[in-house]
Amino acid sequence: MQAPHAVADPDLSRLGAGEREAILLAHEHQPALLITDDRRARRVAEARGLQVVGTVWVLEHAAARGLVDLPSTLTQLVRTNIRLHPDVIQNALARDAVCKASAPQEPTDPQEP
Repeated sequence: MQAPHAVADPDLSRLGAGEREAILLAHEHQPALLITDDRRARRVAEARGLQVVGTVWVLEHAAARGLVDLPSTLTQLVRTNIRLHPDVIQNALARDAVCKASAPQEPTDPQEP
């Protein structure tokens, strides 16, 4: 994969190198989904017409597919240096609980006592 082409943009220049390159790369390879939790990077990317999601969105979708347990994963995540508003976590847990409550129950084996 090639490095994205640099563009003189004052909004991009205020971002860190990683966020800047991710936005430029996503812009060059549209349609693309940019994953970032950086608020400034999110605003710049959305202004460029990119679809942007955060880590919690990714984890919610992984949980919906049974790939991770969202409550335990979010517990581990908040123990790191990530900065997330507590409402983001609570809302994700609430949506996860609704999904779990509405999910069809696995059938039981009628042969088991």
